[in-house]
Amino acid sequence: MRSPLPRLAHTLRALPPSCGPVRVVGVDGHAGSGKSTFAARLSEALGGAPVLRLDDIATHEELFSWTERLGEQVIEPLSRGETARYLPYDWHARRFGAARALEPAPVVLVEGVGAGRRALRPRLALLLWMEHPADESWDRGRRRDGPEQSEFWEGWVAAEREHFAEDPSRPFADLLVRQCLEGYEVLPGPAAAAGQLAPSRFVMTRLRCAEAAENGFPDFRRVSSTRLDRHVVQDLRSLCSLQRLPDRREAPGCSPVIGGFVLSFSSFGACAER
Repeated sequence: MRSPLPRLAHTLRALPPSCGPVRVVGVDGHAGSGKSTFAARLSEALGGAPVLRLDDIATHEELFSWTERLGEQVIEPLSRGETARYLPYDWHARRFGAARALEPAPVVLVEGVGAGRRALRPRLALLLWMEHPADESWDRGRRRDGPEQSEFWEGWVAAEREHFAEDPSRPFADLLVRQCLEGYEVLPGPAAAAGQLAPSRFVMTRLRCAEAAENGFPDFRRVSSTRLDRHVVQDLRSLCSLQRLPDRREAPGCSPVIGGFVLSFSSFGACAER
């Protein structure tokens, strides 16, 4: 089975800009859940999209109190279509380093714990959540960082618990990403389950549109609910009806027209190869 990342990348490029000319995409999840690895692979699928690591914004003293710094150094310049210049934090030297540039690319990935926080969500085009249990994620992080970081991890776990208790991200995720043995599985997030149409339902609709086209559905206005869930079928028919599609095997109604969304990956539960 082909990887979902090229299709997801195509979808992200077609989303409406959320921060000036930029589509800021959040990749959130527990520490150790695989955010950095996934963001790197998604960046590659996007042709080298910039990735901002929130580890570069946080500090020992401000594990989660970095919203103002992120806004001033990154979000505000991007919203003006300008190159952002932020000071990355050096966790070993315990000080900020030389400024780094972050270009206002069409898609910018922001990955890290708290990427979907309340203050940032209005600037996000889409929020992805790495679906991995907290305890397993933290154990993986401890193994990765080694025993010399055990004291730090004790403080981190407590801080992360407190942060997500006060400002949860997962309930607002548009898509859930699960790491499999041979790649990733991407599913509708809690925002979609809660019935929020934009961007969650349209995202899933568009993602499934291209898959349906690949499978040869002749007309999305008459697509069978045996292959797609009822809400997606309704969205497909609405999209096609709005654009008065002719009867043909192609799916022009699934091009980036309504809200700029183009979706094309499966969420039927199978893990795709890398």
